[in-house]
Amino acid sequence: MQVNKRDMALVFRSTVGILFLIIITLTIGQVFFRFVLDSPLVWSEELVRFCLIWMTMIGAAVICYDDEHLGINSIVETLPVGIRFWIYAINRVLMIALMLIIAGSSGELIEASHKTFSAALKMPLSYWRLAAPAGCLLTAFLLLVRLIINYRLFKEGHFGEIAQNDQGEDL
Repeated sequence: MQVNKRDMALVFRSTVGILFLIIITLTIGQVFFRFVLDSPLVWSEELVRFCLIWMTMIGAAVICYDDEHLGINSIVETLPVGIRFWIYAINRVLMIALMLIIAGSSGELIEASHKTFSAALKMPLSYWRLAAPAGCLLTAFLLLVRLIINYRLFKEGHFGEIAQNDQGEDL
């Protein structure tokens, strides 16, 4: 069974797209209100920053799922497929462990920041700080799913191949 690698993260891709549209709309709105109506929106910059933080963390998880983070693989690509897969697997297991450590150690900071509110939106700062551990947990989950998919591909003898579906899109 071929799995389109984009299907699993579709909800998260859509969320990133929606957050990006909100950022663009708010930024254009802020410019319009400030320079045309001479009445700036005091809350828009804060909301844009909030959306940007969450968009970044969710987007990083999606990029991990797609195996699209920057990397220099020139030496690894010269190795046999079996060794390449196990290096890949060890790398992903270490990444998952790091994400879980970061998420697990964020509790005190989130709890402490829940009593402090943002200036314009009056939103607890814990909502902002929650983006990092939530993004790390999402990244760990999507890395695990991708590792399972790639293990299946390895067992089928397709790990490392660029597979395409009927429309010519990468799988």
